[in-house]
Amino acid sequence: MGKAAIPPVTELQAVPLDAVVDLVNEWSTVARRTAQEQDRSFPEFPHFAAAHGLDTNEFGRQLDNDDLVRVADSLYPAFSVPGDDEAAAHLNSLLAEAKPTPRLALDRGRIVDSWTAPAGRTALLASCVLALRELLIEQGGSRRLGVCSGIKCADVYIDGSPGGHKRFCDIRCQNRARINAFRRAKRTTDTTGV
Repeated sequence: MGKAAIPPVTELQAVPLDAVVDLVNEWSTVARRTAQEQDRSFPEFPHFAAAHGLDTNEFGRQLDNDDLVRVADSLYPAFSVPGDDEAAAHLNSLLAEAKPTPRLALDRGRIVDSWTAPAGRTALLASCVLALRELLIEQGGSRRLGVCSGIKCADVYIDGSPGGHKRFCDIRCQNRARINAFRRAKRTTDTTGV
């Protein structure tokens, strides 16, 4: 009887936060369905990775769209939970699923912390969760994570504003909401004669 094969592991780097947001917005089922884009083709992951400075070799194998949808759908709830307790619980469940392992490594003669995870989809999930973990710890908790309040939009965002009061994923959704509010107010004024 032979030894069981040990799955390859990958040394992890936290994915840039803009890449986490774009990954969720491009591949999550909720964001695509809300925007009525579920029939639109997915971006090519190598192009996506290059645009965000990701090394696709870092994940140990080529990821397909099913892998990316699973990662995006797993991450999406972290942006919509109502508070820090729920955000921590969700990210803890993703960490338990991805099983990243802490290690010590040498970087230019200095000992630093390092993380590894099984290659593939699990490594991508772990890298994204590590990025969100750092954000929650360093930037004031889950109030920095959100889902767009725009009509027909469920894209996620990270709020980097000083006050932490962002409500929309981008200026287009914000402008659409302002125009709709203006039109509603104008209709109300026209019907009441005020």
